Amino acid sequence: RRQTRELPRILAELESRGEKTSHWAWWVFPTDLCGASEPLPETKVEPEHAPTLVSRGPADRWRRALELVCDLSERRGDLVLPSIDHGRVAFFIAYWEKLPCAPPWLRAVLTRLEALL
Repeated sequence: RRQTRELPRILAELESRGEKTSHWAWWVFPTDLCGASEPLPETKVEPEHAPTLVSRGPADRWRRALELVCDLSERRGDLVLPSIDHGRVAFFIAYWEKLPCAPPWLRAVLTRLEALL
């Protein structure tokens, strides 16, 4: 639910500023761990809930946000995320790579992100 509410603002920020300038890594790079400074209620994706996120969550906007981070980062030659978020991205990649429910588009994003770290 939080991801659904936050993604339009996140997309607008990336499209207008070309980089991450506010706090939202938890909702674009979800893992099975809550974020250190994530606002309440904290969110995490347990492995048993991951299929629901990719099938019934806001997958179209989530995909757009992830692909936009990749597109902008590849153009710049460096992640458009502050260095404090790089660890979160690394855990996101490791978490979703091992889940069989990750769709092909997400696997492609993981490969792109890994190349940028």
